[in-house]
Amino acid sequence: MRTLAVALLTVATVCLMTQAIIGKTVVSVHFIDVGQGDAILIDYGQYELLIDGGPEGSTVAGYVERYVNGVLDVVVATHMDADHIGGLDEVFDDFVVQDLWVNGSSATTNVYDSFRTAYVAEGCVVHTARRAETIELGDLRLEILHPAALSAEENENSIVTALAVYGWSFLFTGDIDQSVENDLRLQGILPNADILKVAHHGSNASSASTFLEAISPRISVISVGATNQYGHPVVDVLNRIGCAAEGSWIFRTDVHGTVIISVDDEGKAYYTTEKGVDPIVAGCSSSAPPVQPPHTGFEIYRVEAVAECITLRNAGSEPADLGGWWISDGEGTDGAEASHETG
Repeated sequence: MRTLAVALLTVATVCLMTQAIIGKTVVSVHFIDVGQGDAILIDYGQYELLIDGGPEGSTVAGYVERYVNGVLDVVVATHMDADHIGGLDEVFDDFVVQDLWVNGSSATTNVYDSFRTAYVAEGCVVHTARRAETIELGDLRLEILHPAALSAEENENSIVTALAVYGWSFLFTGDIDQSVENDLRLQGILPNADILKVAHHGSNASSASTFLEAISPRISVISVGATNQYGHPVVDVLNRIGCAAEGSWIFRTDVHGTVIISVDDEGKAYYTTEKGVDPIVAGCSSSAPPVQPPHTGFEIYRVEAVAECITLRNAGSEPADLGGWWISDGEGTDGAEASHETG
């Protein structure tokens, strides 16, 4: 039976010393806090693989430098959006990169131009990812589940990969939307993922209930920027995760900082969080609160399902009066009068 041990970053040294007695770490997956974007480092001893590089100025290269032993073996650019490739030009400048996997698309942006210039100058081997191919990292294999072919929508072209190691499975989803999730489900190629990188930062366009139920994640990690302009992750997605896998854990980089999940050679998994915050326990509500309040200047900032507390943030530049607002569970019987703090 697989077990998950807790190792908060503040006591990581003690826990890792204990872990070394019990078992040897095989692989560590770092969900790097880059704000509103994605960057994931897979550290497999002498081999390292980076999935995406976050937005410009994300300092991913500085983080990766702590773990790279000589060369950075593989970089995967899931798709050409700026919040995924913006930090990769610095990575190519700072490291010897052996292999680059891309989805085969391009973009008419300065960020894409900088990315392409950097990898061409690096001279690495460039691969175009397609379904059923594998990305090798030493003797580890990342299975490519998507894309089978390119579409007109760049998020739908995101490279989706699955990694299995010592009984634990990871699913990395880029920014795919529900149409791609449905295709993967109908193709019958989705793993029962223990650890899910939630697609598109918790956007409502992704993480369909049928998709989440098919993979039944034990841990969901959301890479998202604090107080981002999109309201990510939306409440409906958090609720769908809870309904598909109630009692599972959710990590958010805006709340927990960088999250590291490690697997040892005895099949035990450990997590550390940069901010030392406990995981969020996913819960299911039969009637989730609305994703966006009616007033366009407000957005849902934080939801605490256990405490039944919703924090609203005034995203506008003008003060607003919440007097007379009523937050309801949707049944028309229970509710709470809205209150707010200024500033």
